[in-house]
Amino acid sequence: MNMTARHRIFHTFSSVETARHAFQNPNGPGPYAYDRMGDETVTELGRTIARIEGAQENCAWETHNGISALLFLVLALTSKKAGRGRRVVTSSFIYGGSHHQLSLFRDDHGFDVAFVENPFAVEEWERLITPGTAFVFLETPSNPTVDVFDIQALAALAHRKDTLLIVDNTVGVTLQYPLALGADAVLHSVTKILNGNATALGGAVVCRDDSVLMSKELGAVLGEWFVHSGVIMAHEAAVLTLDHCGVIETLAWEAAEISRNALAMAQWLERHRKVQKVYYPFLDSYEHHALARRQMSGGGGLLSFDVGSAANAETIGDEIIRAGLHFAPHLGYRGGTIYIAPAVTTHALLTHEERVAAHITDGMIRVSVGVPDIARDLEVLSGAFKNI
Repeated sequence: MNMTARHRIFHTFSSVETARHAFQNPNGPGPYAYDRMGDETVTELGRTIARIEGAQENCAWETHNGISALLFLVLALTSKKAGRGRRVVTSSFIYGGSHHQLSLFRDDHGFDVAFVENPFAVEEWERLITPGTAFVFLETPSNPTVDVFDIQALAALAHRKDTLLIVDNTVGVTLQYPLALGADAVLHSVTKILNGNATALGGAVVCRDDSVLMSKELGAVLGEWFVHSGVIMAHEAAVLTLDHCGVIETLAWEAAEISRNALAMAQWLERHRKVQKVYYPFLDSYEHHALARRQMSGGGGLLSFDVGSAANAETIGDEIIRAGLHFAPHLGYRGGTIYIAPAVTTHALLTHEERVAAHITDGMIRVSVGVPDIARDLEVLSGAFKNI
């Protein structure tokens, strides 16, 4: 496996027959022809992510970023060859980029996309999953409200309705295993926790090995769209990501440490009189705390809190920046804590009504906690709260 940064994007063939085989079987594994069609290091990263998710090693698709992973699934699973229909059912409680992409498919390309406004109510999903639903897309824990939804119940419902459940497990990686709970596939923004160091973009889709997604017919459709939609991950991104997630035991240890830090910060915030609400699934006050504890081994590193108004959120953000902490649109950075105000950044393209439906307030601050001690963060926040 070529793990060096000095890498050519083409692969020299040993014979004309080898070249013919590579182009007749562009999904590999090998011989590889051209990096746009695949690369051995990218494939190795896919195998690693599949192992992390408890899937067989040949069940992964590695993409340029998380949004392109969703794009790949929409294009493939709603295609005529897939024969599954052109309807996608999802929740209002998803990452802003995912929400906007699906809205573009609906508004600009005539796709049938339905957003469940109360994703805690299984009966609402049941009402919207109609014949011709290509797949159901669930994000849990959600970004930025960190809500947890019942994967097992929704997987059973999707299968009863003859469709697929795909779970965005970006925030829950190593803390929950959606494939074991019945999901047909998981999606990742590999850029986040799996990369860990904020050094490369990446995305991935990992399928359950006994899902219809791995059937010969649907697998061929996925393979064709994977190669010809231009979404395949770059070699350099795979190298940089394998540096971190290649040791699965390290990922699990970090997830536990980060979960402890995040819970401590959430509990501290919940006690502060300037904070109106804290969003974190392992808080005893969280309405679906029992489900979170049953489905996840830890609460993860993402939390949010509400300081009551856009003006207060801006004041807190400016104080965080002045203190030299990270205020940026990223999460899953193991090296420290990152803050952002979702209403004016990651979810700014949603309408006001869409943000209300997703429970994203103007006063919300999202926090991605890292491995290091949070004492400095609490000191800065304590000082910032004095200014609101």
